[in-house]
Amino acid sequence: MDFLLTPDVAYVVLMLALGLAVAAVIVPGTGLLEVGALCLFLLSGYQVLQMPVNLWALVVIVLGIFPLAYSLSRKRGRVAAGGALLLIFLGAAMLFRSPAGNVFGVHLPVVLVTTLMEGGFLWFVLIKSLEVIARLPRHDLSALVGLYGEARTPVYHDGSVYVNGELWSARSERPIPAGARVRVTGREGFCLLVHPVEERPG
Repeated sequence: MDFLLTPDVAYVVLMLALGLAVAAVIVPGTGLLEVGALCLFLLSGYQVLQMPVNLWALVVIVLGIFPLAYSLSRKRGRVAAGGALLLIFLGAAMLFRSPAGNVFGVHLPVVLVTTLMEGGFLWFVLIKSLEVIARLPRHDLSALVGLYGEARTPVYHDGSVYVNGELWSARSERPIPAGARVRVTGREGFCLLVHPVEERPG
């Protein structure tokens, strides 16, 4: 286990944990990324407690989280995303001290290789995510209200309806069998609210 308590290994573990955490935020719901990030953060926490560290570098890492969150909440957040990655990567590279007491214990080649590989990957993923956030909706869902369609599956708390040449998620206040004719009465996000045609809404 001694090899885990070397600055180079501890740095790589921390960077992998941070990378998985960012990926879990961008692509939530799989569970695997979240569990992997948690396990690596626990291991990294153990390493931080067992090794000499620069606590101010940990503050730099934490500060990088804020521009990262900001970048994902804005339509044009490339500057914030770049600043976030820079702070996180710099903080991680400077966190671990060498056993001999040197301020920076991680070897420069390890920092460069890790930064190029993980940094490039995270930058690509972040930029693609920002493009998705900035992309305007292809459909004006309000224009679908009042149109008629067909229930392709049973519709109640959820289901699918075919309206205006496309398949949509839908829900209804009352059960609607598959194949029934429906009318769109509203929407909640990308989910259409429908009623069977023979039933008067409200």
